[in-house]
Amino acid sequence: MRCGLCLAEEPNLVNSHIVPEAIATAGLLNGQFSLLVGPKNYPKRMQIGAYSRIVCEKCEASFHAEDELFIAAFRFLNQAPVFDEGVATILDGFDGSQLKRAVLSILFRANLSDHELFRDVNLGPYEDELRRYLVERSGDVSSVFSVALRHVTGKDGRIVLNCMRAMLGGAHTYRIYMPHLTALVKVDKRPWEKSIAYASLGSTNPPVALRVDSLAPSERRAISLAVEPHVSRIEKAFRRFR
Repeated sequence: MRCGLCLAEEPNLVNSHIVPEAIATAGLLNGQFSLLVGPKNYPKRMQIGAYSRIVCEKCEASFHAEDELFIAAFRFLNQAPVFDEGVATILDGFDGSQLKRAVLSILFRANLSDHELFRDVNLGPYEDELRRYLVERSGDVSSVFSVALRHVTGKDGRIVLNCMRAMLGGAHTYRIYMPHLTALVKVDKRPWEKSIAYASLGSTNPPVALRVDSLAPSERRAISLAVEPHVSRIEKAFRRFR
C-alpha cells in the first residue's frame, strides 16, 4: 500500500483521524454530543469522529504537533477575548501560520479519505502542491490556499455537516465542520473578499477567528433536509444526554 503523504510503499497504513479525535469528540465527557449530518441526509450521534487508513505510521506521527496545537486553540475559544463588537475572537498566544498549517493538514487528510463526510473534497491539481508543503515543512504555501476559522457559539454549532465546497467571499472554499468550529479553506487563485480575508490565519498577530451565533441560512437548510424525517428520534436522544 502506498502512503498518501510520502508516497512510499508500506506493508500497512495506520488508521488516521481526519479531524483530531479530541476535537471530534468534544463534549462527550460532560454528557453532551455532536450531531453528525452526512451527505446521505441521515443524522446520527458523533462517537469517535472520522478516520481512514491513508498514511504510514511515520507520516501520521508528523501530524501530531500541529494537531496538538489546533486542539489547544479549539479549547481556548470559549475563554478567548472578543473584539470588533463581538464579531471576532482573539486567539492570543497562538501562531497563525502554525494554525494554518494544522488546518491544511486536516484538509489534505480529508482529500485522501474515503469517509462519507469528505466525499466532496478533491484537491485535483493542487494536491501535489499541498503534499510538498506538508512534507518539506519549510516556507509558506501558495496563495491558492488561505485559511480562516469560524467560531459558532450557538446550539446549532454542535451539528457537524459533511465538508462542503462552495463560493464564499468570492473564491472556492471548503468548509470543514467541527463542534462549534468551522475551518474555512480557500483553494482558489482568486483572493477572498475583505470580509473574510482580514481573518485569514497568518495575516494578523495574534490570529483571530470569526465569531457567529449560528450557522448560515444555507447550512441550516441542509440541516433541515437531513433532520426533519428523524425529528422524534433526535429529540429523544437529546433528552437522554441533557
